[in-house]
Amino acid sequence: MKKVLLFIASVALFYSCDRVKNPIPFDSANYDITLFPGNFATQYNYPSFGTNNNTNVNVLIEDYTGHQCGNCPQAAVVGKNIETANPGRVFVISEHAGTGGISQYQRWYTPDEQDYPKYSRDFTNDAGISYSTTLSGLPGNPYGLINRRPLSGSNTLWIPYGQWQQYVTDYLQENNLSANLQGVMNYYDETDALFVHIEAEAKTELTGNYNLVVYAIAKEVIDWQKKYTVFPNDVEFYEHHNVHIGNVNGAWGEPVFADNTAAGFKMRKDYTFKIPESFRDLPGGYAVVAYITNADTYEILQVIMLD
Repeated sequence: MKKVLLFIASVALFYSCDRVKNPIPFDSANYDITLFPGNFATQYNYPSFGTNNNTNVNVLIEDYTGHQCGNCPQAAVVGKNIETANPGRVFVISEHAGTGGISQYQRWYTPDEQDYPKYSRDFTNDAGISYSTTLSGLPGNPYGLINRRPLSGSNTLWIPYGQWQQYVTDYLQENNLSANLQGVMNYYDETDALFVHIEAEAKTELTGNYNLVVYAIAKEVIDWQKKYTVFPNDVEFYEHHNVHIGNVNGAWGEPVFADNTAAGFKMRKDYTFKIPESFRDLPGGYAVVAYITNADTYEILQVIMLD
């Protein structure tokens, strides 16, 4: 009942303030106000969005990795260097998934195994496993997706890390903005919850179906990692960067644009997400990555990170 009342109140407020312009549809179906550590009605600062003046296309690097993949740290360095060189334009996330979903590079040890407690954290999540099997052709680890555009001259989306820089450069130079995003994320450690608010906007006329996908991210996880460039190969205090820990709105997201969408159309989505128990209380904090993707080709039109 609280969710329904919140939705009705939000819509009523919007119509009362903007009767002339096209109203922005709200969707708060995945919004659990009981996760707010206080009186939501009187204490929560529910955001509103003004004009989105961004004119740049951003790039998402999805680094498919594994904590038992000794070659994967080299790819992680490449991805993080590209991100650092392009602040606010390029975001890299660590996706612990491999060929067939979970390979020997992602497996974790249980207490009855000899090498436990090394590699005892399960870094995988259902969405990442789904991507690694549905987006067919993953050769192994490390490989990556660059806004999920196919490798040049091929149908595969999987790109070797030695070519990530070139693909990112191409995207940044093209800068063909067809959709925009803005948002707000609030984290409450009392309830281990994220409150996420996203507005999607079509910047050009769009034909086809497009989804909004939202990732929950642990910004820094210190744990074991196999690394072949050092000896011994087992690194206990390795920094795992921007680890994808689950999806806020399902593996493939939710529709925001469908059929023929006029330029200027906007859609707002509100979500809550409970941090998985194994990733709670991390000193590095949390973020969300939100992107608009073509539901048929999987290519990403725009991406933002909120923290």
